[in-house]
Amino acid sequence: MNDLSFLNIKSDIFLFADDTTLSHYFSDTSSLFKEMMDDLEIVFRWLKHNRLILNLKKTNALIIASRPLVLGEDLGLSLDSFKIPLVDHVTLLGFTIDDKLKFDRHIRSQTLKINSKVHLLKRCSYLFDFNFKTILFKLFIQSRFDYCSTLFLYISNEKDKDILLKTFSKSLYKLLNIKLFDNKNSFYSIDKQNKFL
Repeated sequence: MNDLSFLNIKSDIFLFADDTTLSHYFSDTSSLFKEMMDDLEIVFRWLKHNRLILNLKKTNALIIASRPLVLGEDLGLSLDSFKIPLVDHVTLLGFTIDDKLKFDRHIRSQTLKINSKVHLLKRCSYLFDFNFKTILFKLFIQSRFDYCSTLFLYISNEKDKDILLKTFSKSLYKLLNIKLFDNKNSFYSIDKQNKFL
């Protein structure tokens, strides 16, 4: 796969294990689709030459635009007579990206996964001391918040920010009995014993 990134294409290519993403920017939609189609043809020829098969069921296209686009029926991407579907969100390396970069889908899916893990860990927490519970918290809960956390800086929706903060706060309280907030929603100062975050 190493020489795939050296193909003479106009798109940026991102490789991670068996996950390959092409990214391209153009202000004119028809030119964007034309250049992407040209790049896809080059990639497809490279795949055939190397006797590799593209998983078309997992191949999608996502358009991120600052304003809604009206696409004609003639615009689209296809590969070897397969029409690549245009979707409103994709999951890329465990992170859900939507066409408006709101990240609300990702936040909701992560919240469900975190709550499920908290529930499971809470049921068996009586077996562990505080130090080991702290390790479990870092492994299974905090790591979910840390993964791609810099993207959360761009969340404009206060409701989504609130969901993230409340989920973290509840997880911390349920597993380690540490409160981040008092009744007036101001931060508690965490004592020395609990200085692990």
